[in-house]
Amino acid sequence: MIAKLRSWTRKLYAQTQKWGQSERCLRDLLLISIASSTIIPLPTEAFLMAIILAAPHRWWRAAAVGTLGSTFGAVFWYLLGRYLLSKALLLLELIAPESNLEQIKAVVSKRGIIYLSVAAFTPGLFRVGMVAAGVMELNLLYCMAAIVSGRGSRFMLEAVVIRIFGRRVVPFLEKYFDFIALGIGLLIILLVLMTRINRAT
Repeated sequence: MIAKLRSWTRKLYAQTQKWGQSERCLRDLLLISIASSTIIPLPTEAFLMAIILAAPHRWWRAAAVGTLGSTFGAVFWYLLGRYLLSKALLLLELIAPESNLEQIKAVVSKRGIIYLSVAAFTPGLFRVGMVAAGVMELNLLYCMAAIVSGRGSRFMLEAVVIRIFGRRVVPFLEKYFDFIALGIGLLIILLVLMTRINRAT
């Protein structure tokens, strides 16, 4: 039984390495990232790691492709919020039942692009934020810029860490990266609030 399991994991590893070195891996990552940021919960980071481990020289391209796919997905939610709100609420109920659109709208109206950037970087509710932005008819280009900055920072940070430390750091990232991202996001919010308070005084 153990021998069969080891054989299966070795085959899976070999296939992952082969895929990560193939020409189609970045195209596949783009599709995976789009699906993950819309309605299909695929682990984009896992595929990003596989590509960088198999072909380290592709680290920045993999991060850029992941960011591009997430941005397309964010636009999908913005357009749903702006033109098909009832459909958006139905989908959100399926993938994020704990979300509260009215609360998010209140935050987006106050923090706007800052909230979207932080939500895109952290394991937060950037889908709900984009729906709220669509409902409020915020500037789409500004919203896209926020998603690019947040999601791009997340993927680029992961890519750089994996590129530098290799396979040794993968278990740590898989276990703790969301907490790290959340901490950085909260720090950004705190810095923004402190800056505004200093300006007010």
